[in-house]
Amino acid sequence: MNKFIDMHLENSVVDDLLDKYVKKNDIKIEKQDISINGELMGRPGFAAAMRFCYLMIVSSDEKKVRFANDVFEKITLHEDGFAAVTFCRILKNYRERLTPFAERRILELLEKMREIHLSDYYDFQGVNDNFPLMALYYCMIYGDITDDADLLCKAEERFSQLEEIFKLRGTFSEYCSIGYTPLQLCILSSLVNDATTERYREIALGAEIRVWTDYISHFNPKTGLLNGPFSRAYTDAITGDRPCCPIFFNMLLQPDIQIDYGEIPELKAPHIVFAPLYYLSFKYHITKSIKELLNKREYPFRYEATSDVSSSADESELNNFVRDFTKEDNFYEYPAGEIQQHLYMTEKYSIGTATKEFHNGIQTDSFFVSYKRCDKPTKMSDVRSVFTKFIVDDSENESPYIIHDYGRKLAIQKDNCAMVLYKPKLLRDWKNEREFDVREVSSLRLCVFLPKKYSKPDKIVLGNKTLDSFTTQSQKCESVYIKDGDVYMAFHPLCVDDKGRNAAVEIEENDEYIVISFVNYKGEGKKFSERELLHIRNGFICQVSSSDETENFEKFIEESEKYTLTDEYINTPHTRQTLMRRVVFEKDNLKLSCEYTPASEGIKRIACNDRIITAEKMKLTGFDENELLYM
Repeated sequence: MNKFIDMHLENSVVDDLLDKYVKKNDIKIEKQDISINGELMGRPGFAAAMRFCYLMIVSSDEKKVRFANDVFEKITLHEDGFAAVTFCRILKNYRERLTPFAERRILELLEKMREIHLSDYYDFQGVNDNFPLMALYYCMIYGDITDDADLLCKAEERFSQLEEIFKLRGTFSEYCSIGYTPLQLCILSSLVNDATTERYREIALGAEIRVWTDYISHFNPKTGLLNGPFSRAYTDAITGDRPCCPIFFNMLLQPDIQIDYGEIPELKAPHIVFAPLYYLSFKYHITKSIKELLNKREYPFRYEATSDVSSSADESELNNFVRDFTKEDNFYEYPAGEIQQHLYMTEKYSIGTATKEFHNGIQTDSFFVSYKRCDKPTKMSDVRSVFTKFIVDDSENESPYIIHDYGRKLAIQKDNCAMVLYKPKLLRDWKNEREFDVREVSSLRLCVFLPKKYSKPDKIVLGNKTLDSFTTQSQKCESVYIKDGDVYMAFHPLCVDDKGRNAAVEIEENDEYIVISFVNYKGEGKKFSERELLHIRNGFICQVSSSDETENFEKFIEESEKYTLTDEYINTPHTRQTLMRRVVFEKDNLKLSCEYTPASEGIKRIACNDRIITAEKMKLTGFDENELLYM
């Protein structure tokens, strides 16, 4: 492996940022908890509060160190995996700054969490890779502190699991996550810096540099945006309302583009404010050639990688509490398999896809477009991201932080053209561990979201009609064309099964978004059978271009319309009454095709120009992947 370079901010810089937050907020200890502006952090905010105390301990200011010790001595300490890592970091690097009583309380808490960290629950399983990473650090550090043979043995086992992941795949299963990849990086950096053996350090360093390669490859320095596909993304992070990742990224790596994020909402959200400051307190490791991907990147830039996907139930967290899959007969699972990630990036836009979903897919953005609206972006109104979700009823209004995807998707692409296939989830209502009923729904639609809080697109064309207002509908399943600065997009709907609707395409504008909906059903409350839900078709072809590639928007529409499309179900006696969906899109010298079974999500083939689409373990333009460990 090439010689790495350290990458970090001075403690004084992080301390100054912390001072700004402390001055703006009234932070106290009360009722065995930390309060910020009168709001108790509570159990949900405990991990964030401990990150705040870590930053205070790291400070050279004796008053801050004293405040952190007061917190550790007086508040209720909860058993929390995120906080366990913070406590282990303190014990490893700043133990002498703890009072004896604070140290004893922390050690007692860590001991309470010993059994869960020894369990298989925290092994690397191809799902939430952050938890195994945190558990690995706990076992290595707390095991070393207490000379616990079982914990040290578990640390060895998990290091071997971590090593195996990057021997087999290009990225973690929890790849390129706006919120969670920075957490992966800070844990990996700690595993490197605090490694108890040289072998551990080598494995952790190889993994950290691999994750940095993945992360930097997804970052477009010309737009200042992180690009998908994303394994997990909170919607407010995508739209720029919670820019933890860009703040962390820009301050640490200092790319050419610096976006002004305005009044940072974190200052009003104590549960998440400490994330970027906490991440900035770590010392990271990277190679010169990877860092050069920011400012010496070749365009068009292409990236591909593979990752594992674990099996998963198709249920919400609430339903998990009333079901026992060790006894359940009537259950439905998504299969384990391989995710292929593809990303195509120009100086003006990026488009990315993933063939399968992380976990049950409610937070996965398997299709994602982002771009700049002007030559040199300086503020949020100069950039935009476009994403999709399958919406049931008004599920986009369920949470201010995330719009859940109630569909399942398969996405493939060739450069700036993507094929995205959707179907609804099963939409069950579980009454107890043995009884269920299908949900009654009043609408089923696939939505393309264009965040508009900071700006609106220049022009939207539905079919052959240029819209005066961004609120309209069409009974025909027509294409939608968008001009936004120098970037042009076309969304050609696939077969959008009509299950009862007044309009096939709806476009509406609200306070946050312009929403383009391809509608399967809209009407009175209705129950669909499970078999019917599994086979409801939706999806689109997306083409993206810019003024660098196409003469003008009118020419883009003219060229985009020259395509043929088939979307059909195949059912023969030899398939034993199963249905296979076959979609073929042809335009100019490009042919994208897919055959898969929506019920089981088995992929027969995905192809480009009649050649099977595959992904290398990790491959990117202008970079020698062989400098990475295990490649």
